Amino acid sequence: MTAWFWKGKGEAEDRPKKVNIAEGLWVKCDSCKEIVYRAEVDRAGRVCPKCRYPFRISARERIASIVDDASFEEREAGLTSKDPLNFKDTKRYTERVKAARGGADRWPPRGPCRLRVRLPGW
Repeated sequence: MTAWFWKGKGEAEDRPKKVNIAEGLWVKCDSCKEIVYRAEVDRAGRVCPKCRYPFRISARERIASIVDDASFEEREAGLTSKDPLNFKDTKRYTERVKAARGGADRWPPRGPCRLRVRLPGW
């Protein structure tokens, strides 16, 4: 007699095989908890097609969505935060700023552009 938790020789063949799905094809909505096809979300303007919840997008994605093609000119790209008061604490001020930005040393992009007349999804 075999224990109930041991596999029998023929049992593994009866189960359906696990299907590998490519990573990044699906995204879960934080609001309605639905799992939605990523291409559908992108077509809807980074909004959940089920509940209309807006997904987070980067500053560059936002600029690309509201600005005419190739009209954006980034300015002051090398701008960094300074510490004119030489603030003293357990960490240096520049290290605190870098940690708050997730290690990135860049500011959000800014510059002149031409806005589209009609926003996508509106």
